Amino acid sequence: MKQKVMGWGMKRFSYYFLRSLAASGFLFLAGNPVLAHSHEENQHTEQIVEVAKVDSPENTVPYKQLSYEELCNRLIAVEKEIEEHKHFWRVGAHEHEAVNFLKGLNITGQMTTIYQSSGLKLKDGDLPAVASPDYQTYDHKAGTATFSADLFVEKQFDDNGYIMFDLEFANGAGVDAFLQGGGMVNNDVMEDRNHHNQPYIARAYYERTVPVSEGYKLILDLGKFGVNDFFDEGERVADQTTQFLNQAICNNGAFDFVQDLQGHGYTYGARAAFETPFVTLSGGVFSADSYLDNINDKYSVVGELAFNIEYAEGIKGGYRIYAFKNRGEYARFDENGTLVTKNAAAINTADNADDLSKGGFGISIDQSLPMGINIFGRYGQQDDDRDVRHYQDMDVNIMFGLDVSGQNWGRNEDVLGVAYEIGKLTGNHRKAHEAGYSGYFDRPGIGAGNYEDERVLEVYYKFSLTEHTAFSVDYQHIENFYYSQKIGAVDFWAARFNVAF
Repeated sequence: MKQKVMGWGMKRFSYYFLRSLAASGFLFLAGNPVLAHSHEENQHTEQIVEVAKVDSPENTVPYKQLSYEELCNRLIAVEKEIEEHKHFWRVGAHEHEAVNFLKGLNITGQMTTIYQSSGLKLKDGDLPAVASPDYQTYDHKAGTATFSADLFVEKQFDDNGYIMFDLEFANGAGVDAFLQGGGMVNNDVMEDRNHHNQPYIARAYYERTVPVSEGYKLILDLGKFGVNDFFDEGERVADQTTQFLNQAICNNGAFDFVQDLQGHGYTYGARAAFETPFVTLSGGVFSADSYLDNINDKYSVVGELAFNIEYAEGIKGGYRIYAFKNRGEYARFDENGTLVTKNAAAINTADNADDLSKGGFGISIDQSLPMGINIFGRYGQQDDDRDVRHYQDMDVNIMFGLDVSGQNWGRNEDVLGVAYEIGKLTGNHRKAHEAGYSGYFDRPGIGAGNYEDERVLEVYYKFSLTEHTAFSVDYQHIENFYYSQKIGAVDFWAARFNVAF
């Protein structure tokens, strides 16, 4: 309806403009000294001018001789008509304001469904740390499905202001819910079992960019987001909706990055980054959980130095080194692997009484090569005499791999990815699991003499169906699942469908 009003208004504008232009031209000529003198000499003589053709909606006049008086009367009528239709200009102004508000507003989303099967079949002796275990309690189902969805609302206010809002929904505990390895086999599991089928706000933050000079800028972020939205970003591995699924491949399993106690992966904080054409220095402070009342005592500090180098067209490298310190929330393991805590029952709650700190670091690379080939790798390590509060039971994470674009076989948007990951428990943390420590994920314990590094081989192929849809198949072969020689190798297959809009 507004489009019709604006279209009619433009026609009226063209008509009024041409009429006014003709009248103004006549008045200009009338004000010419020569013509004025002629008019004075012939004040009783009707001065005639020839008016150019005017295309009027009401009247089309090819050529007409108009007197000076008649032309003035017509000009007065035009001005009156414009005054009577001023509301058209007011409507246009409001619409202009609405267009300005919508400018920079971007609404997108995604939905991902994953069906995953497990080959785990526990047998007698697989859980030596548990006396008379009920294997059905820990065994995997043959297959389960998960679903996730995001609605992203972004607004670019000007060249320097930006807001992001992400409403997220997740359903499904994953095929390994009853017994997880070093990393979850489906990193898209984010369901809070105590609030089943309830959407939640994942991200809501404001970003301000302050230009310093050409190519140099300061970026400030404040609000709610994931720590790994800004730190340890692996371009080729970070998106479990279209890339790898294993949690220790997607992210550094030895980075206990702080997040809400519901396990969604987000928290409140602030981040600042100084960005140059080749180097970015960034740091952040984050709440250790989603309870901001505790932020003075329980928080995380993260810093990162990143290098971004383009060697030639299409050949780029991203190299990052980062470190973290989580303060005021950890218990410790003694030399026997016993957890020393102030209140074991409150560890995973807002009333956690433990107050020790935990630190770690990581190094990661992303390197693009010709022919659509990308290689990547990571090394991470954290304190092994502290318990785990947020992420995975892992003290060392080693990962490397590559992906290849389907352009090499005539499928430009397809991707084949292969990655290999080694997860390690070390020091007193390892002793604790050998002794039967259950940890955050309620594991049954490995058993003395049974430990072995967990090794993951993951392969996926993404079929691009349309611009907005993709179907993937994924395979994981995990040696020494849950760091256990006795359990040994377990295979996982998955089918994934993603829609992005």
